[in-house]
Amino acid sequence: MRGHKLFNASFVSKESTSSIVSSDTDASSDTTTGLNTFSGRVVIGLGDAVLQGVDHFIILRRLEVIKSAFPHDDKVAPENIGALYDDVLELSRINLYSERIREQALRILLIQINNRKTRYLIQHLVRWPSVEIVVFLSEIMACMPSEWCDILFRDCKHFTQNCLI
Repeated sequence: MRGHKLFNASFVSKESTSSIVSSDTDASSDTTTGLNTFSGRVVIGLGDAVLQGVDHFIILRRLEVIKSAFPHDDKVAPENIGALYDDVLELSRINLYSERIREQALRILLIQINNRKTRYLIQHLVRWPSVEIVVFLSEIMACMPSEWCDILFRDCKHFTQNCLI
C-alpha cells in the first residue's frame, strides 16, 4: 500500500514549526539575521532530531511485534495480519528506511517465503503498483541466501532442458 506510514508526525511538521519561528517579511531580499534566527534554527533542528528518534523507536518496536507474528501459517494467521503485512512491506521499500530496518523487514518476508506460506503476502503485494512490485521482487532476490540461488538455478536449468527436449 503506497504512502502507508507507521508514525504520523504531521501535527508537528517542519513547516509548521518554521512558520511559528519566522515572521512575515517584504518581498525584498533584505534578511535580518541575529541571535533569534540562530536560536530558532537550533530549536527546529532539535525538534527534528527528537522526532526522528521517536520515529526510529516506534519503527523498532513495530518490527519486534512483526517478528513475533512471523513466520505464520496461511490457515491460522494472527488477527491483525493485514496491518502486519502493510507495515513489513512498507519497511522493506528501498530508500525510505535505514538499510538495517529494510534488511530486517526483507529477512522476515524471506523466512515466510521459505516456509511456502505466501497467501497473505501475495494478497497485500498485488495492491501495489506493478513498478513497485518489480522493485520489491528484485530487492528480495538480492537478499536471497546464495544457496537458494544455486538450487533455483539448478532447478531452472533442469526445467528448461526438459522443455526443450
